[in-house]
Amino acid sequence: MSLKSDETYIYNLAIANVEATNKRLYGLYKESLRKAEGDLIAFRLKLLRGGVVKSFTEERLMKLISELKKEIATLNIKSTAIIRSGYTQNYMTTYYMQGYAWEKSINNDLVFKNDYFLSLPALDKKVINASFDKRIGGHVFKDRSLRVQRAMQYSIQDAVAQNIIEGQSVKKLSKNLSQLNDVYDKGLKQTERIARTELLKAYSIGQDTARVEAEDAGVEFEFIWSSRLDQKLRPDHAIADRQIALIVDGEPVFNVGGVQMNSPRLPVVETGSKQEAAQVINCRCRRLNLPSGIAPDTRLAKKKSGEWETINADIKAVDYIKREYNITI
Repeated sequence: MSLKSDETYIYNLAIANVEATNKRLYGLYKESLRKAEGDLIAFRLKLLRGGVVKSFTEERLMKLISELKKEIATLNIKSTAIIRSGYTQNYMTTYYMQGYAWEKSINNDLVFKNDYFLSLPALDKKVINASFDKRIGGHVFKDRSLRVQRAMQYSIQDAVAQNIIEGQSVKKLSKNLSQLNDVYDKGLKQTERIARTELLKAYSIGQDTARVEAEDAGVEFEFIWSSRLDQKLRPDHAIADRQIALIVDGEPVFNVGGVQMNSPRLPVVETGSKQEAAQVINCRCRRLNLPSGIAPDTRLAKKKSGEWETINADIKAVDYIKREYNITI
């Protein structure tokens, strides 16, 4: 395999881990939703056994809401554990596989005849854990996950209390359940977006950590911004595609939508601005780290039909998007 194939394979592993993590999150949310629905049904039936729905007590209602809030807090704790696990996996896999890919490419493409050996030091788990708390768009992971938790708790409290106060019959219980479902669906989508951003951040940091170690071992790189060529590509990232990084104080720097970036999802200086968040959150781009003298000649692009095709590496995103999707950026 070439360096291009290896780089693509490592990135695709990171994407597959994102998908597997979000699948686990989906199952977790559905399990929590079933429990919340069961609590609500049990509460409604308990009220109806008294013969009059309006006879419910504030104490019983507050107890129900408290239980639902606890369920969501537990959901957040479990979600965090799943995302952290996926983060660690992406960081470690990218770090070690990237080093191996560069070593193999230097030997094969630069004709070292397998004499070159790039030995990356073992990763420190403390370093990985510390990077997990790195800010994205002005907020650390804990802030964003708690925001999702509190929004869900407030929405459930509002929906459940209001509908019970209105004294719905058992036949209208489905309205309560539907609102619960909407709250969980929204929470899941937000959590999946956070997971995607975090896990691809781990990919970027793992790659950059390996790059620093390789440079310390004498490898010189050229850095190219590589956008994911499909219809979801945001305009600023289409324009940034194929941009060669400037080296500033020994670090690669790209200008993406007016934001200076070391790599996709990694701004040079964390400002917390909306402009920065717009370039970081949900970004699917990657940075190509090319040992001097090595460059890919082809790349993958997604056709309008949904199929992937191989195109010349020199074709820029803005040109491909215009040609394939008739979208001018």
